[in-house]
Amino acid sequence: MDLRYELFNRLNTGGSPLTEQEIRNCIFRGTSTKFNEFLTINAERAEFISLIEPTHKQFEEKYLEELVLRFVALHVSGLKVSKTIAIFLTEFMKTSVEADSLNFSELQILFDRVIRILSPLGRDVFRAKNGIFSSSLYDGIMIGIAHFIDAYEAEPDLVKIKINNLKTSKEFEKYTGTASSSKERVMGRVRIAMKFLIQTESI
Repeated sequence: MDLRYELFNRLNTGGSPLTEQEIRNCIFRGTSTKFNEFLTINAERAEFISLIEPTHKQFEEKYLEELVLRFVALHVSGLKVSKTIAIFLTEFMKTSVEADSLNFSELQILFDRVIRILSPLGRDVFRAKNGIFSSSLYDGIMIGIAHFIDAYEAEPDLVKIKINNLKTSKEFEKYTGTASSSKERVMGRVRIAMKFLIQTESI
């Protein structure tokens, strides 16, 4: 599998280069239809598309599938990120496919619950002050809400307040921007998001 990925990556030089997620889909499609189906189904959900508002190019290049994969990988791994986020996602998908270790039914239920909580907030939920979609906010908010999902379903009105507090946090801001895909930045921002999103009023 490692050799196949490396070979495909090296050959991917002519014409329009494929994105990391397009390569993953090609490499792992023949070994696990369940994982690919899970990513595709959720990437094409109207509620998820409304929250992300991808460009046509992002949609075509499977960026939404990569975002679904980010959620699954960060949640299941317990933030044990190795190297950059791109390498981590590839390694996670490879390991999960080979071990056939994921419970897609449980992951689907959790993903549905998180999207249901966030949908009323609209496209701004993952956008920074400049109005541009932020994968840093996506990581922190998706994983944080998933971790405390029971409490937020009980008190949904607190979601917007907690997220706004996170967005204005200087502590969180330090883990965004330059080199935001490094493992230190990814793990740091999700841990800080957890601190801001915990419902101290209820937990």
